[in-house]
Amino acid sequence: MSLKNKTIITLQEIEALLAPQAPKAAPVDWFFPYRSLFIAILGFASGLAMIIAPETLALEFFTDPTTVNRYTGVFYIRGWWTLGLGLFAVYAYTRGKGDVFVLVMLGAIVVNNFLLDFFSFYLLRFQSPTPEFSLVFACRVLGLACVVINLMRCTRLPPVGERWNFRAALERESAPR
Repeated sequence: MSLKNKTIITLQEIEALLAPQAPKAAPVDWFFPYRSLFIAILGFASGLAMIIAPETLALEFFTDPTTVNRYTGVFYIRGWWTLGLGLFAVYAYTRGKGDVFVLVMLGAIVVNNFLLDFFSFYLLRFQSPTPEFSLVFACRVLGLACVVINLMRCTRLPPVGERWNFRAALERESAPR
């Protein structure tokens, strides 16, 4: 038999074939900016509402004047806390400084606040819901879903310079493959 018709594989090629392959990098989630913007708008709007009208919010949930007075202060402090946390999260996301840690922290706080609000306030309001309450509750659930999706995809963040690029998703979806 002649060696001219046979393929010879070198030792380096065999080692390269048997070596463990590095996993492919996950593709970038270009819809991250849309969800992040929705979360930011929702957080800033609720924070401002709690700062501007805490007594009105307390009257929506309670009728006892002592309880309304106590929760007026709670809503006011919670509004400043929400604004501060939101600004910190937007800064971390934009600059890429500890963004995954901040996303996990924000996710834990949002889930915790939603569960506390659900069992403290929302169960009482489900007895006689209004359209406004239904809209606020739907926005909270949608915001919670966006936070959870962002947490699940936190390894697929866009590059730091592209974090607020809203056209990137549309350009990449319409690009020929």
